[in-house]
Amino acid sequence: MGFRALLAKASSIKMPDVVQESLLKVYRHGILVEALNPKTALFFLALFPQFFNSEGGKIVM
Repeated sequence: MGFRALLAKASSIKMPDVVQESLLKVYRHGILVEALNPKTALFFLALFPQFFNSEGGKIVM
């Protein structure tokens, strides 16, 4: 299929129509996808504990 696309004439290739969406909708969709991604949760669970002091509960920078 890829080889045929390289050899085909430019006018014969059909491209799907692209629907314009607002940036806010795209941003909200990205946040939702990342919030439901288990790898993201594991990353934050592994990253953040090293910045907390176990004795006082204060954030260490």
